[in-house]
Amino acid sequence: HLSRALLTARKLAPEDIPSVYAKSRRLPGTGHHAEFVRNLSDRGFPWFEAGASVPETASPARITPLALLRAANFRRLKMEAGIEAAVTHPHGAAIAGAIAQTAAITRVLHTPASTLDVLGFARGLSHVVSGIEADRSPRGKGGKPVPTLWRKLSTELTALLLRRAEMEDVQEALGNGPSVPEGVPFAWACFLRYPDDYAAAVLAAVNLGNEAEANGAMVGSLAGAYTGAAGIPEPLLTGLSWREELEASADGLLALARRDS
Repeated sequence: HLSRALLTARKLAPEDIPSVYAKSRRLPGTGHHAEFVRNLSDRGFPWFEAGASVPETASPARITPLALLRAANFRRLKMEAGIEAAVTHPHGAAIAGAIAQTAAITRVLHTPASTLDVLGFARGLSHVVSGIEADRSPRGKGGKPVPTLWRKLSTELTALLLRRAEMEDVQEALGNGPSVPEGVPFAWACFLRYPDDYAAAVLAAVNLGNEAEANGAMVGSLAGAYTGAAGIPEPLLTGLSWREELEASADGLLALARRDS
């Protein structure tokens, strides 16, 4: 949906995006899509007020086309990722998640094969979301503050990678649910555990369940950007009805990015 809108407008046109999403039956990573559709279509809310202020992973899970379009312009990438996320999820953590994911995709696009700094990756990118989330974290079970995305990326994820924790232990420590502070660090952990193995990275996310679709999408975007199309195993592509459109869209968005460089 987003890739079509970006290719048609040749830019991010946020006023056109809501109607595209409203036509979708559902979006991975959110339990509030029906509310968004009602606000937009039935209640007549303007597009910039129709979203749900919840920290869900829908925005980082769908943001890959924008990362490709702005792969050569980090300033616009960060700004537009925040705008795009706010269409459906005007929440600080959701916006931070979209910005972090676009920055990560762009970073691996520009990283030569087998040179990825696995241990320094998350900490090196955590600064892009510094100050975006609320100073006061929401309370989780037992009344304890829920760690922010910035904290999870800058400290907790790096510590887990450093001690080569098993993926089940990573899931236990970070969570892999629909919230951004869980889903984004968990997806990055799956990618960073298997950066050169697309299938292993994606399956690590999907096989542990919970918000598997959104987490798998985020991992697949990172792994695909790093290994390239040739690194995606053919069995995972066979039978994909929109494969040709997907490949053409990626090529088209990267062509626009090169013109922007």
